[in-house]
Amino acid sequence: MLRSRTRKARTFGSASFVVNDSELDMARSLGLLRQDVPIQGTDSSKSKYGVAYQRRENIGIETHGSQKVFQERCKELVQSSGFQLFADSFKWQGKQYWNAKYVCKKLNGQQFFDKNTSYDEIECPFAINVNGVNGSWKVTPTKFGHNHVIRVGFTEQPLAEGIIARSKFVKRNTTQDLATLTHLIEAEMLPRYAGKTDKMTGAAISRFLVGKGKNIGPSVISRIESSIDERLGGDMTDSYPKLESYLG
Repeated sequence: MLRSRTRKARTFGSASFVVNDSELDMARSLGLLRQDVPIQGTDSSKSKYGVAYQRRENIGIETHGSQKVFQERCKELVQSSGFQLFADSFKWQGKQYWNAKYVCKKLNGQQFFDKNTSYDEIECPFAINVNGVNGSWKVTPTKFGHNHVIRVGFTEQPLAEGIIARSKFVKRNTTQDLATLTHLIEAEMLPRYAGKTDKMTGAAISRFLVGKGKNIGPSVISRIESSIDERLGGDMTDSYPKLESYLG
């Protein structure tokens, strides 16, 4: 008899998601994602944005010999990328068949891009699906995308409930959440400057991020400024309405 535990439908809000290239690279290096699996990562308005899928086939490089092996690789992924996982749903039939979904855990005080959806309702869309048959585990459709600032480059220790234990060591990485920090600045700080960056100094960006509990070095701030300038393009007068449309 097939037994299951499921949760209600999840709410992600209306703000654009962010897919981090560094997270995809780490998933590939851990064997959780093959190089040839297509990922829709250019248009965040599409429902399949960040989804890795290949007709129920294993999107990983290999099948995993046990659930524990899969869990250990997930542990490395979340620790390097700065978020946590927990089991959202699972189904099982005897000892031969398992099907589970692991999702990004919402942490206390998490900063979501969407400010209009209730904090109690909103969740992150990131999800890894996995199934095991006769001891052979494979990764099936996975959603690589986050709708919140990821805690990377700081000293908070990422945790995960149920399947993944706390590491004895705290890992630091100051580059992997660049996209999410840029997104946060565009969503909350840029409108205060009428959508223009000419008066939005590095010192102002630093103070803004410190207010969010983020201590970022000058080199990272410079990269954020360059990224925003590239996105806005040459005509700053027309760029703010475009930014509003992008964020909406």
